Amino acid sequence: MNLAQTRIAICKEILEIAKMQNAPPTIKKWEQMLRSAELNRRGGPMMTAAVLKELVANPAYKGIDVVKEAWKFKSWCEANNRNQSVRRFVNWLNKVA
Repeated sequence: MNLAQTRIAICKEILEIAKMQNAPPTIKKWEQMLRSAELNRRGGPMMTAAVLKELVANPAYKGIDVVKEAWKFKSWCEANNRNQSVRRFVNWLNKVA
């Protein structure tokens, strides 16, 4: 788990605790932090299972094993300390094609 994923997980946990305690100001603050954590430094979305499912169904990547490439991409990002953004993954796929 990289730093961005850890930050998202922590935000989700704290948000759940705030909801259990019914603390509206805290909930709003942590919802904003979670949205911020789910974006990379440039404001783009991070890779999620929903995005991966959408890319698998995309006819532009019909001849590519998108799931296999996603695992290779994830490993590369962790090894090179990079964010796993959708933009970077789409660029990755376009180079493979």
